[in-house]
Amino acid sequence: MKTHLKNHAILLIIFLSLYSCREESEPNYRLKSFNADLLYFDETTNGFYYKAYTPEFSKKITLQYNQMNQLTQTSGGLATLPATLNARNAYLSDDVVDKIQYSNSCVATENEFPYKTYQDTNLYILNNGQLKKRIIIKKNPDYILDYTYTYEENKIVETLNGILQTCTIYLSNNNVTKIECFTYNNSKEIIYKKEIIFSSYDQSKNLLKGLYYIHGAFYNAFSTNNYRKREIKTYTLSNNQYSLLSTSTDSICYNIDSKNIPDLFEYESY
Repeated sequence: MKTHLKNHAILLIIFLSLYSCREESEPNYRLKSFNADLLYFDETTNGFYYKAYTPEFSKKITLQYNQMNQLTQTSGGLATLPATLNARNAYLSDDVVDKIQYSNSCVATENEFPYKTYQDTNLYILNNGQLKKRIIIKKNPDYILDYTYTYEENKIVETLNGILQTCTIYLSNNNVTKIECFTYNNSKEIIYKKEIIFSSYDQSKNLLKGLYYIHGAFYNAFSTNNYRKREIKTYTLSNNQYSLLSTSTDSICYNIDSKNIPDLFEYESY
């Protein structure tokens, strides 16, 4: 009997040892930069604005970290020019710098580009990596947008100031398939709806997963894998019926390396 128990104990130790080795051998990847084609901005009319950029733009967003391996800065992003210059009012530039700071479960981002008009402070409240709140402190004029996120089966509901349901994020296999965003009038009635549809997913690793606080990467951060097609549809609402206003479609092209990571991402193991 003792021999029998001893053999079981030895087998258990061997199993745990092998399991531990597998866990340790699984590498972690730190994102160094990513292709700007992935960006989406609510501030622009069509959301995707990657075709408007300065001639010098590198077409990528670069990341910096501190000694604790926390993301502290991104370089490259959406900028605006002063109206007096009479030029394109929004474009992508390497000069845009976002600073990122941490305090317990809160992540704060602020922009340092001198001509940028989107000078909001964004606060993200996370719990075990899951987004719970997003608070936007607006400037000129000053007011606060307080978004909360409720996780239901296969969807996440975004609510503004505890009253208006502004967005619903639908998921399948841990990937975002559709986002519905609603616009209200002063009477708190829906007047517009925007659908953002992501499709043609593969099994490659999305290195933007969980990085909600990178400007333009918010919706990508909810997905485990990567998509190759995205669509935007806008609707008006009248007499309780939606009417299609516009549709746009574009594709994301990439190759996948031996580590199952797209060449959209520049990364390093740590």
